Amino acid sequence: MEKQPEQIRIQTIPPNFINEKETRTLALVAFICCVSVFLTGSTLIFWFLVIEFALRVFTNIEYTPVKLLSKFVLPLLKISPNLIPIAPKKYAALLGLIFCISILSSQYLNNILLTRILVGTMAVFAFLEFSIRFCVVTLIYNAVVKKTENQMKKGQPI
Repeated sequence: MEKQPEQIRIQTIPPNFINEKETRTLALVAFICCVSVFLTGSTLIFWFLVIEFALRVFTNIEYTPVKLLSKFVLPLLKISPNLIPIAPKKYAALLGLIFCISILSSQYLNNILLTRILVGTMAVFAFLEFSIRFCVVTLIYNAVVKKTENQMKKGQPI
């Protein structure tokens, strides 16, 4: 009987919130992809991340490959959900998508140094997110929102 309230709670996540553990799972996958690029030199794995981030940005987050994987794995590991606002994570997904497209573009243009810098930066950001719950993009998002609110209060154009 204990399982039913937990399942009901998980199924009734409000649409403007997301389970933080699932976003950290994506950060772990992104970190593994970045490490694999450094080990193999192939950026083909970033096509998977482009699809993942594009689905997170432009559609309902419920049906992305990593989300489906984490919905299966996290309950097996008995990791309880932690709900957080979805807006900063959508913004993080947008910047992740931009990073992946930039990585693929720089690889296509044979700019190896830029590719390695972008992959390294993404690896550091992903590592910070999945290991110590420090999301750099959330800080950027909060700063942008605060600046926008201040400008609106003063009546200045955004």
